[in-house]
Amino acid sequence: ALREQLRSADPARRIAPLPETWLDHRMEQIMSETPTTPAVPARHTRRWWVPRVGIAAALAIGAAIAVPLTLGGAPTTEQLAQPSGGGISSGSCLPVTPEGLRAQEQAFAARVIAVEGGVVTLEVTERFAGAHLAEVNLELLSAEERALSSTEIALLWQERAGTVPGAEEVVFNSDLLGGGGDIDLRLSGPDLEQLRLAAEDLRGALLEIGGVLSAQDSYREGKREWKLAITPQGEALGLSLADLARQVRQALYGEEVQSIQRGRDEVDVMLRYPAADRARLASLEDMRIRTAEGSELPFLEVARIERGRGFSTVDRTDRQRSLRVTADIDPQLTTPDQVTDALLAGPMQEILARYPGLEYGFEGRQKEQGDFMGRLIKLNLLALLAIYTLLAIPLRSYLQPLIIMMAIPFGLVGAVWGHALLGVDLAIMSVIGIAALGGVVINDSLVMIDFVNRLRSQGTSLHDAVMQAGGRRFRPILLTTVTTFLGLTPLLLERSLQAQFLIPMAISLAYGVLFATFITLILVPSTYLILEDLQRLPGWLARGLGWIRSRPRPTSS
Repeated sequence: ALREQLRSADPARRIAPLPETWLDHRMEQIMSETPTTPAVPARHTRRWWVPRVGIAAALAIGAAIAVPLTLGGAPTTEQLAQPSGGGISSGSCLPVTPEGLRAQEQAFAARVIAVEGGVVTLEVTERFAGAHLAEVNLELLSAEERALSSTEIALLWQERAGTVPGAEEVVFNSDLLGGGGDIDLRLSGPDLEQLRLAAEDLRGALLEIGGVLSAQDSYREGKREWKLAITPQGEALGLSLADLARQVRQALYGEEVQSIQRGRDEVDVMLRYPAADRARLASLEDMRIRTAEGSELPFLEVARIERGRGFSTVDRTDRQRSLRVTADIDPQLTTPDQVTDALLAGPMQEILARYPGLEYGFEGRQKEQGDFMGRLIKLNLLALLAIYTLLAIPLRSYLQPLIIMMAIPFGLVGAVWGHALLGVDLAIMSVIGIAALGGVVINDSLVMIDFVNRLRSQGTSLHDAVMQAGGRRFRPILLTTVTTFLGLTPLLLERSLQAQFLIPMAISLAYGVLFATFITLILVPSTYLILEDLQRLPGWLARGLGWIRSRPRPTSS
């Protein structure tokens, strides 16, 4: 049932071809049409500014509403979504034997193959990265030959693998390039115990958010150890902790007293306690510690022993101890941005108030995404400034380049709606496509504005020039847009693994150009006329208030 549901949820996209007879007939009809512009008296031209303002205002309000609705409802910008394929690894920190690991992997493989009916062919391999770390890899068929994605198989594995006895941590990873979790937070502060408690609270808060599958932190207890400390009596005798540690080391590890040459080898002679005494804690308590004056005192009089654990790792950020909390999510239920917003809205503020001096920050994918977006915005602003400069010089106008660049926001709206229409998440490559879209969508506006300026330089009235430009430039603008969209269509329909990285960028370009073109055909002429009306508005007001008197027309004698 799961396989049939996944197959029906991912049908192949096909475009039905149009009849050639209809297309040929329509193209001949369009090419044979000659736009005609009715003569409009000059006295009626000023009445057009009211509908111009209405049209432009309606479009501007519609675009302003469409952008937040689309960005809020459609999938939010995330780090590049890894396409289906690659291997799945499960790392577990546990004292597990190879026999137990193979039994676990064979049981899961049999379950998956039996449930999926051979849809996914598995090749299970195991690898041991250390005495305490085991890893199982599943080699899958290519994305074109199977119905389940690697993420879905990882979720299926995690659901059916169950609890691994004795495991401290079990991680399921289905990313093509590997890496950390979907959510990666760093906690830093001066107190390690406070960090550990805050990390536990943060993990609990993450697991309460819908769509979060698992949460882990980087805190790991080290090996058991005995910690030595100097008593006040030992300090009064001038004994330091370094002196105590050196004498204990000499007793248990040994001190080199001689080096003997045996042929080509050099043998070190170590003086230390016998092996039986070195294996007992009582021998340490029976030691006698020598002070700086040469006197020897019982160990427990000048020192004390405390049982504890060492540190497996020591992580610092800006000279403060730090821990990392990661979480994995179900991409079908939520996104990293939605989980982050829900976490920062309440639970994180409560944790910061509960533990004073605690600081947090994002790491991993979210940090890389934030850094990338910051650099991209700066470079995109420089690109827009360069575009404005290049347009303003030949047009000899400061306002006409702004009319041409008004198509850029509408291209953004089209790109977002294109992702929502095809059900593709916005990714980093989508943002790159949107950035490149700014230099493409302005071509249609530039063609229309340049044609209007040429007609006006030939003596054509403003209204006639705008009407003729809309009719004569319609076919070139439309054909340019359609050919661009059709040129990107093969990439949009490609299902191979290599194309999954480029499809979000192609969607941004194709649908951004398509949407911005139709808006441009209406918005640019209206905005051009509104701009001319605004330039004449001071004169109209001056005449209406009587500041400027119109000269009487000379009468013929």
